[in-house]
Parts: sequence; C-alpha cells; structure tokens
Amino acid sequence: MSGRRVATLGLLLVAFLTLSGFGEGTSTATGLTKASSFKGGTLYRAGKLRVVVLRGDYKEMGRQYGGLLGSQMKGMAATAEQALAKLLSEMDSKLTLKDLQDVASAQCRLYPKRLRDVLTGASETSGLSLKKIAFIEQVLLVTKLADGEAPSAGGADGTGAGGGSWLKSCASLTAWGPYAAGGTTTMGRGFDFPAFFLDFNRYLTVVVFKPTDGSEPTAVLNYAGSVGCIQSFNAAGLAMEYNNGIEIPYPNNKVYADRVPANAFFTEAALDCADLQQLDAYFRTWRFSYPGICMVASPVKGRSYEVGTTDVIANADVADGLQVIANTPVDPYWGPLPVHDPPDLRRDNLIALANTRKGSIDVKTMEQIFGVPVAEGGAKETGPITSDMTEFTILQFVYVPASRVLVLRVPEVQDWTTIRLKGLFRSAH
Repeated sequence: MSGRRVATLGLLLVAFLTLSGFGEGTSTATGLTKASSFKGGTLYRAGKLRVVVLRGDYKEMGRQYGGLLGSQMKGMAATAEQALAKLLSEMDSKLTLKDLQDVASAQCRLYPKRLRDVLTGASETSGLSLKKIAFIEQVLLVTKLADGEAPSAGGADGTGAGGGSWLKSCASLTAWGPYAAGGTTTMGRGFDFPAFFLDFNRYLTVVVFKPTDGSEPTAVLNYAGSVGCIQSFNAAGLAMEYNNGIEIPYPNNKVYADRVPANAFFTEAALDCADLQQLDAYFRTWRFSYPGICMVASPVKGRSYEVGTTDVIANADVADGLQVIANTPVDPYWGPLPVHDPPDLRRDNLIALANTRKGSIDVKTMEQIFGVPVAEGGAKETGPITSDMTEFTILQFVYVPASRVLVLRVPEVQDWTTIRLKGLFRSAH
C-alpha cells in the first residue's frame, strides 16, 4: 500500500473516531479531559469532578446542559427527594415532600427569564420534568424549610418563627495586599451544611455559561441541574459566595416568598458585572428574599456584605488586606446580635490564622487554613456525624481572581483539584 494511501486512511480513521466520540477522553489545553459533547456544549473531567462548558443563547445552553448531564440530574433529583423525605419524617414535620416540591417550583417561576430558559432547556433534553429540576435548584431552601429553620414573614424574632437547628452554613476569608503572598488576592471558602449533603457531592458540577448576548462568561459551582448558586465566578475576575444570614436581627431576617430567590442573585450578578463598583451597585439594588452574609473577591481586593432583606451594609475591612465572614453579623448597625452557647468561633479563628500567616497567604496556605478543624482553632466542621443534620464541611474552594484559578476540595469525591477557568471562559471548545 502506498504511503499516500496509508496517510489518507489514517486521516479518515482519525476523523471517524472524533465524530463517533471514540476520540474523546483526551487531555485538552485547559488541563481537563474531554468526556463528551452535545450540540455545542462540552463535558470535561477533572478526575472525578465534572466541568461542563455551554455556549449559545440561554435555551440552547440549557439543552446542552440536559443533554450532557441528564443522568446526573436524574440521580441528583432522586437522591435529594429521598433525603428530604427522610428528613421530614425524622423531624415529624407537617410538611410533605409534595409541599417542598411545590415551593421549589413556585420559587423558580420567579427567576429572570434567562435563568428560566436554562432550566426549561435542561428539562427538554435531560428526561426530567421542570418540577424535578426546580427541586434540585432549590434544595438548600427546601432543606431549611424541612428543618424548620426558615422563619415566617414575622422574622426570626416574630411570631410563627421557625425553630430548627439554625444551620451555620459557611465561612470565608479573602486576603490581598499586605496579607497575600505577592499581594495577589486569594479567596477561601468552606460550605458547612447538614451531613446528608455529602451524599450530593458526587453530583457537584462546575458549569460554565458562555452566553452569546454579550454577558460575562460565568461559572457556577452547584449540583447537576442547577443554574442558580451560592458561589459564582466570572471572566472579569469577580468571585462571590453566600452564607446563611438568618441571625441578622428582625426585621432584616424576614423571608419573602414573593421575591426572586437569593440563589438567582449570584448567577445574575456574575453575568452582568465587570468590576467591584458594578457589583456593589447590584448588592445595594437587589432586594434579597432571604438574609445573607456574603464575600466578594476581585483581582484588586475582597469585600463583604451583610445583606438583610430590608437593608444592606458593606463591612469595613478586618484589617488592611483582610476580609473574614462566617454567619454571625459583626457590624453594630444591626443592634443587639444573637448570643451563642457555645460561641461560634469560626470567624475569630480564621482571623487568628490569617494573622499568623500575614504576607504569605497563597493557594497552598489557604488550603492549610481551611484544613484546620474548629476544635483546633480553625473553621472546618469535621463531626463526628451523629445525625443527618450534623454540621459538616461539605465542600471547600480557594480562588485566585487574577488568574481565574479555582481549586476545589469535595469530601468523599476528590481532594484539592485545580480547574483553570480562564481558558474555559475564552475557549471555543
């Protein structure tokens, strides 16, 4: 056989393998492994973690999402429904699983159109009803409802308030300038929630939205099927995260079921904002449905907000180059604050750890800081797990806004893993 014919057959074979999917599973320039593609969307692997990149209008991105991760969405929906039904039974709640599903659907109907389009598109190709996808989308909220934590419109101090376990739900630290190695802004975050959320970790996914309407390319970290989130990152270098702020005093802890849900904010803001000034305006304009204490990081610095459902304040820096938050508000603006017994030490612990490492905080140092358990002077919730509702650190991340580098730790799935978002924001797959 001639050399030219061999070369031609070789090219045809490569083309066939690529088109049929056999050519996938190879490493890419982003350092990820390409797993599959669907109508312009691409699924990558970072070990056991999934990273999906979607491009198009919002309906198209939703259809790509469902086509790539339909089986994971089904698994997450079934796992979440089983877990919440079990929790309702254990809490001897008057609520039913159908009640929670109805709440989730009603909340998603209030989303901005572009986010509704993603969810609708995902339902068309995943094999899941929109109601099932809405349940995934609102799993944090319905967990709080099932636990009895979320108060009525009377607020936590009003009549009819919830009486649940008052989940602590997260801590975060951002270092820059004098605190950071080389002055480079570095953000760390731990998400603390009931231990049964560890069962959901196998469905955690980094979803990169690359809309063709001119919005900022945006990555969200959440469960397969979600478009809203409580942690987001965009191509402009902004990062955001949300902590439970239910301890902000009344009336700023009133919950409003007739407002756009809080988790929509972090996707919407990432799509729309290109700098801290724009993001600051977003925080001050948006009327939250549920109170939060939020960390923001940019290549320039970090900033935190205590977001009541009536008022919003931007906290002063803890020190030049340092912002730290947990779940207890610290600004005296709010008046008398809750007294903990035992006290919640996570914020103070993180400040102390940052002070001992001043000038040297980088990704590795941040990993070490968030690896210290609460009992040893840190912020990591480690159990022992005595019930499904035991607080546990479900996931952690470190983020470098300037380089758009995300480093994830997902217990029971994978240890610290680097995902370079910059290339995903820019690439055309």
